[in-house]
Amino acid sequence: MKLNPLILCIIIITSLQLAQINIRSIESFDVKNGLSQNSVYSILIDSRNLIWIGTESGLNKYDGYDFTPLHSFDSHNSLTSRGFVYDILEDRNGNIWYASENNLNKLNIYSESVDKLNSLLKTDYHFANNTVTKLYIDTQNNLWFGTFGSGFYKVSNDFNDIKNYRNDPDSTGDSSLDYIQDIYEGENGNFWIATYDGLVQLSENENKLRNIFNEVEYEHLRHTTILKIIPFDKELMLFTDGKGILIHNFESDNVYEFDVNINNRLKNFRLRDAAIDGDGKIWICTIGGGVFQLDIGNKSLYNIGDFVDGKSKSALNYSLSIIIDPSGIVWVGTQHDGILKIVTGEKKIHTINNSVADYGIIENNVVHAASKDRFNKIWLATISGLYKIDPSERKIKKLKVSNEFTQYYNRIYDIQFVNNSAWISLGPLLIKHDLSSDNYEIFDVKLGGNISELFVITEDKFFLGSTWGNIAFYNPLTKVLNKISFDDSSSTPRMIYDTYLDNKFHLWIGTTNGLFFIDLMNDALIAGKLQISLRSEFITSITSCDNNTLWLGTYGDGIYSYNISNSKLSHYGYKEGFPDYIIYGLTCDENNKLWMSSNKGIFEYDPELNHLHTLDPSDGLQGYEFNSKAYSKSVDGELLFGGINGLNHFYPEDIQRNLKPPPVIIKKVILYDSLIISNVGFGYDKIYEFSYDQNLLSFEFAALDYVNPVKNSYRYRLEGVSESWINNGKKRYVTFPNISPGEYTFTVTGSNNDQVFNEEGVSFSFVIYPPFWATWWFRTILIITFLALVFSLYMMRIKNQEKRIKEIEAIRKNIADDFHDDLGHKLTRISLYSEMIRNQEQFGTNKQVYLDKINDAANSLFYETKDFIWSLDPGNDSVYDVLVYLKDFGDDFFSRSGIAFKVESIDENFKMFALPMKWKREIILIFKEGMNNIIKHSGATYTELKAILNKNEFTLSLCDNGKGFEVNENKLKGNGLTSIEKRTSVINGNLEIISSEKGTTIKLSLNIDGVKK
Repeated sequence: MKLNPLILCIIIITSLQLAQINIRSIESFDVKNGLSQNSVYSILIDSRNLIWIGTESGLNKYDGYDFTPLHSFDSHNSLTSRGFVYDILEDRNGNIWYASENNLNKLNIYSESVDKLNSLLKTDYHFANNTVTKLYIDTQNNLWFGTFGSGFYKVSNDFNDIKNYRNDPDSTGDSSLDYIQDIYEGENGNFWIATYDGLVQLSENENKLRNIFNEVEYEHLRHTTILKIIPFDKELMLFTDGKGILIHNFESDNVYEFDVNINNRLKNFRLRDAAIDGDGKIWICTIGGGVFQLDIGNKSLYNIGDFVDGKSKSALNYSLSIIIDPSGIVWVGTQHDGILKIVTGEKKIHTINNSVADYGIIENNVVHAASKDRFNKIWLATISGLYKIDPSERKIKKLKVSNEFTQYYNRIYDIQFVNNSAWISLGPLLIKHDLSSDNYEIFDVKLGGNISELFVITEDKFFLGSTWGNIAFYNPLTKVLNKISFDDSSSTPRMIYDTYLDNKFHLWIGTTNGLFFIDLMNDALIAGKLQISLRSEFITSITSCDNNTLWLGTYGDGIYSYNISNSKLSHYGYKEGFPDYIIYGLTCDENNKLWMSSNKGIFEYDPELNHLHTLDPSDGLQGYEFNSKAYSKSVDGELLFGGINGLNHFYPEDIQRNLKPPPVIIKKVILYDSLIISNVGFGYDKIYEFSYDQNLLSFEFAALDYVNPVKNSYRYRLEGVSESWINNGKKRYVTFPNISPGEYTFTVTGSNNDQVFNEEGVSFSFVIYPPFWATWWFRTILIITFLALVFSLYMMRIKNQEKRIKEIEAIRKNIADDFHDDLGHKLTRISLYSEMIRNQEQFGTNKQVYLDKINDAANSLFYETKDFIWSLDPGNDSVYDVLVYLKDFGDDFFSRSGIAFKVESIDENFKMFALPMKWKREIILIFKEGMNNIIKHSGATYTELKAILNKNEFTLSLCDNGKGFEVNENKLKGNGLTSIEKRTSVINGNLEIISSEKGTTIKLSLNIDGVKK
């Protein structure tokens, strides 16, 4: 049976229309973004999820935010990442190997220092400067690498051995080995090598090489260049230059063409690289043909360039490398345009504006109102007019009612649907528009002001609110308007914004002046104001998910919930993470989640879980800023939000959250300005040690989720300072100054674009050692030393006290002996003189003389007894006490002598110096002797006692204005001066006696250092 050509054409066209690849977004990165060069030959995503990019000008690292060119120098100061980087590999230790012109280098992941292969080899073998094209790690952790012209090499995992397979006498002599493009390890010790001259099998157990394409049955495949090997279902897929895709079957050892039709499309191109996505589809990058997606199941091949814009298609035409990350993002390295990031999947958020090709007739993108009718047509109102759009067919029509727009009536506030009509508020007018035609009817309701709110209660009862604050019920069938008054004229609103009707027929009205309500069960046309405490009474929107709790969107204060049953009012805003407090539109989806438009995008809030999900232009929104009144929810649950650059419409259930938590790394740990370590990932357990003056640390970090990195968030804690997490927002760094000595662990966690956090995070532990004087051992030694010193001082004090007690006992004994002798002598004299007086006949007239002597002896005994008692009192031990005693003694002693006695004022500072008991007695006796001599011998009329303290030297002098005497002569004749000098020597003092015809001075100097109290 022959198909009608028309039917066949329809089938072909239909199949082409069904053959769609959904590209959600495509983004290009090049030198303007920090890439070192625009030709990208190799891409690797390592175990940390870091992206490594090999360019024509070295190796680059990418973390979703920054490209870091790694221009490293080795120990010989040679630039290691210069020129082409053809391949990149991660070893089992996490280090990065990269193959470049004339070099094979290992990048140490934590220090980012580089070692050349020759510096790692423990043999005498020296790898010559050859271009390395391919790297591979086998199951035994041996390193294999292929070269351009020198065959391939195997390096043992301990670097003790290196072996070269190539065209030389020691090998097979097969020149096809010299140019290597790929290496793959199969089973039973077999390795498969892609070369410029076919597929080579190495049987390592037998040390045997075999070029499969040299066999007779594959003569037509000889000299075929194989660029990539991918294992697939017990077969090898071989991507070639000029032969399309070939298949090698392990069991049959046959090679055959994959699919004739597909290969016919691919044979004209060089198949540079390939990768398999999560759905089993193979992405192929080519030179000259762009990037293809191969669906093996249905043997279909799609060119990605057919589904992207012209600029991106041009960049894809010359593709050199490709890789797919764990989230499904496709990364393509191009010849001239850097690296492309392709996010697949259907666009869930749809945009209508004049930048979309099919909607170019929209003259102005500022949306004021939008609604969807029962025929799934979107009615869109902008300043330029009213449009009806069929999103499924991407058709748009500007309606004739747009001609009614004038300079003053150019805004549609509301669009509502009743039966087969759309009711539209245009300025002060109501317009009834037919759904299926372009016919309409105008109603001038004369409400007063523009009709800002149109709410359909029934088909014959509309609620109307105006920009002047007027409200009314309107019957569109009878055209009767019944105005509604407010119960308190003082609270009349300025403008009506939104209404909601609950299941008890209470009509809730949101205004610029608070929340009002009307009981529709009551015939009275009165609206009352609900007395609730709102910080902002400007209510822009009202909704409810359960008919019991009202949700109020405000202009400037987030949202409120009001429980109708118990009147409980709650506020939601910044504490819940809302990015903005100005809410334009607020509606509830089928899962009782709230959706809001604002000046900072759209956000979804789940009140039950207290979870917020934000959307912004990076998610496909028309922009950040939306408009009030420009939102609605359709009968089938689709949400529409209009803004300053068009309309977004979507189904909430289609907005799937990214639930995969991202890996997190600490990019850098910096001590002051010095880099300590890079690229710290999960499980790093080394503990770093710093001295007490190394106490300013900075950390840079990144969550390696590439879906929309600008929305990734971070939180951290420094254990040892606080166990609490600190939210860091979008900031990717933190600095800790003046860290005290101790043990610390810095941990940082990050989220993906939907705020799903990696709860484990990544940690860096360190110790800051205190200075030696703050260590426990030093403090222990200090305490022990202090205690030993205290004990020594205590023992010394005890010994000194014992010694002093002994000295005091000795002094007291001497004083007592002296006093006993003097007392006995004077009492004997008193007794003798008394006996003589009794015998008056014997003494006759001398009786008075003996009475005077008795009196003198008694007075002398009195003063000596007083001295004895005073000397024994330990409270009288200061210099001050001695001076006061001498002053009192002098005042009394000279009072009946006719000699004036003066003492200079005694300084209170003398109280600070204590004198030994022995010193007190000797000083008093020295100066009493001096005073006695003044009365007896000087003939003076005036005497003065002076005390001077100069640092630690105490000087006490007694001066008179008498006749003086010859000092040396009196020393030989008088006992008084001899006694004074003796007493001076006992206390180690310095005595100076100066005498002339103008008077005499006795000066005693003592060193009182160490006797301070």
